[in-house]
Amino acid sequence: MTKATLLDRATRAWFRAGGTDQPSTALSGLHTVAGKQLLVLANIKGTLDVFTVSQRSNLRRLSHEQWPATFSITNPGSI
Repeated sequence: MTKATLLDRATRAWFRAGGTDQPSTALSGLHTVAGKQLLVLANIKGTLDVFTVSQRSNLRRLSHEQWPATFSITNPGSI
């Protein structure tokens, strides 16, 4: 599955969960942390949401407590 498709799916999940800020496609992307592939939604205000990406391209939202320290909660009131 392409990065654009994963970003689109994550963005739709973000808004379905009540997110109000628009994620930036330029600042959002795929990252590998501790052997796990993560999709990070971000904008100029900071990290909005973090999802794990399985080998089958399934997305699973991580709770804020599960976010790696690299992606600190800079915009906690947006959802």
